[in-house]
Amino acid sequence: MKITNKLKKLALLIVFLPLTSLHADSLVFQIGEFDSQNGDFEQESGAYNDPSYYLEPGDYTGVQGSYGFGTQYDGPDAEILQDGPGGLVDPLDPESGQVWALSLDGFPRAMVPDRSVLDIYFQLSAAEAAAPALLFETKLFGLGANSYHDVTFYLNNVPFYRKLRVTGDTDLKLAIPKNIPGMVVNEGGNVLSARRTGGGKVDDAGVDNPWIQFDALKLTALSTAPATELIWQIGNWNNNTSEFEQERDDFNNPQYHVEPGDYTAVPGQGARGVVFNEPGAELWGDDDVTLDGFPRALVPGRPAIDIYFKLTAAQAQRDYLLLKTVLFAQGPNSSHDVRAYLNGTPVSIGLGITRDTDVEVIIPRRGVRGAGMGPEFKTGDNVLSFVRTGGGPVVPVSEGGADNPYIQFDAVSLSTAEAPADPGDVEAYRTHFSAGYYNWNANEFEQESGAYNNPSFYFAAGDYSAVEGKAGFGAVWEGPGEIWQDGPDGPLDPLLPDGPRKWSETQDGFPRALIKAEWGRPVIDLFFLADSASLEGRALFTTKLFGLGPESSHDLEFFLNGNSFWKQTGITGDTFVTALIPPGFVTAGQNVISLTHTGGAQLVNGWIQFDQVEFITEAGVYVPPAAGFDIATVSRAANGAVTLTWESVEGAVYTVWSSDTMQGAWTALVTDMAAAAGATTSHTDSTLPANTTRRFYRVERTQ
Repeated sequence: MKITNKLKKLALLIVFLPLTSLHADSLVFQIGEFDSQNGDFEQESGAYNDPSYYLEPGDYTGVQGSYGFGTQYDGPDAEILQDGPGGLVDPLDPESGQVWALSLDGFPRAMVPDRSVLDIYFQLSAAEAAAPALLFETKLFGLGANSYHDVTFYLNNVPFYRKLRVTGDTDLKLAIPKNIPGMVVNEGGNVLSARRTGGGKVDDAGVDNPWIQFDALKLTALSTAPATELIWQIGNWNNNTSEFEQERDDFNNPQYHVEPGDYTAVPGQGARGVVFNEPGAELWGDDDVTLDGFPRALVPGRPAIDIYFKLTAAQAQRDYLLLKTVLFAQGPNSSHDVRAYLNGTPVSIGLGITRDTDVEVIIPRRGVRGAGMGPEFKTGDNVLSFVRTGGGPVVPVSEGGADNPYIQFDAVSLSTAEAPADPGDVEAYRTHFSAGYYNWNANEFEQESGAYNNPSFYFAAGDYSAVEGKAGFGAVWEGPGEIWQDGPDGPLDPLLPDGPRKWSETQDGFPRALIKAEWGRPVIDLFFLADSASLEGRALFTTKLFGLGPESSHDLEFFLNGNSFWKQTGITGDTFVTALIPPGFVTAGQNVISLTHTGGAQLVNGWIQFDQVEFITEAGVYVPPAAGFDIATVSRAANGAVTLTWESVEGAVYTVWSSDTMQGAWTALVTDMAAAAGATTSHTDSTLPANTTRRFYRVERTQ
């Protein structure tokens, strides 16, 4: 075993008293060299080797790989990487003169459809098995021309990483978490597996060369916990939804709980949270007709899934989280618009998804991006939501296509993450307004009557008197934002006189429906604010139209500041709307979106309702923290007070944190501290007793 020294690097961290030295990382194995060559490996043919490769002697009969259980391997050393010359000429490259001996040892150089699995059997010492994590490194290279590949990696038959559509040389460096559901790391025999789970030709015009090769493979037992910590994972990366539940109301509901808690103050995209009192996470699936279980898919009738969970104080103070899932196995001929949210803020938007898709999103905490970009990471209760906001048949049903509107999950995980090396890896959005839930229910909105509200709804304070909507000019609104509905202390709903819903007779509230002009409420104007940072990226307006009057047809048109951006006639059923706003429609300052009912047929029941409405802009440019940011000096006075001085940028805002252990919670000593004039800023911590022997500090730029 090779021993290497590697110290963990903590960004923006200073320790002013000595720490005990770190133990060294332990190299478990390295197969091959990282030199973009694979001449040291064997041809990937059943005539030359098999899918089981043994690095060390041992009894592996109880260790299951992706190909099957291992055997007793007596060694005395590792299997050879390749037999060397003296056998048959490489059938894929007969002109090369490369030959291999006909034996079943040797390390396969590639994965191909009929040799898609590789199991590597190895041993771990007690210390290595107890290490905080294992670090796996490889390089996938030398792909067949015009080919793409789906690859999954496993430890002891539990998948820990899945990568779709590899189309070129790809370096992978993966910390294998110990808390993956079902993961067991053994003292003694273990197996690391690679499997090509799918792939094909990049385009129909090219030839089919379905191989993907290894440059080298390396496994290291880490002496310190990696910066990427798995917070939770639902399901396995196994190209299979069998561990999940059918997405039907008689099997589960759209709310899934990773751990117990009172989530009633946490609004998801499908509903507000509830109290979950079970001792652990909900089941992924079961055979009984119960309302637990994780829904395996998003469908029009179940468009939202809310995942409730908790963050520790240390996790909530991280600058970045990593969301990972694979959206796959969608209905044939179907297209899908899917959005992910963390605590109500969009973190990923996919439009027109028609094939298996990796979702691997670095989420910046609010403040890291500045100007409110990014979601809030909350100590305690949080919610991650997925919503199918639109889609439809790729080939219209009227032209012979089927309608199979579902898209499924392989697994879902949330981890802490390091700052991205490439700013382009970060997505960030701002929700300018959102009203309602994706829950097929309009109860959170107001009756669409002049007695209860008016056509002008204000999402933010401002002077809108110069902004003209389709119902007229706005007014000065002193804010903050109008409420969606007044609550059940007014008269009964005239359309549901036997129902429980009531409204107060005031002029605020969000109208739940558009109705035909003859009934007097064909327009709703939504007034909101946008700043200049919102004008750089895409803008999206999303709603779900449902609950139409029986036998009714509707023509609708939506406008932004008087410019039409969406129009549809003859709406006769539930309809998702995901509309991209053309550049230049949004202005810095006051804006208005107008929702108008322009006509229709058979309007005896002339209403069409909203499930949710939302307007989002995408950050156009990522601005990473200033380079060279570091703590410059640390000094301590006789009374125990510690003064920190750090490099700063004029106009920036900082938070200073402290911790007595570095492994537990960090405490904010000062927040929203403006940078001093000049190149440095200082803060003095006077909270230390004079006899304190150790404390850790961290300085964070929040804007």
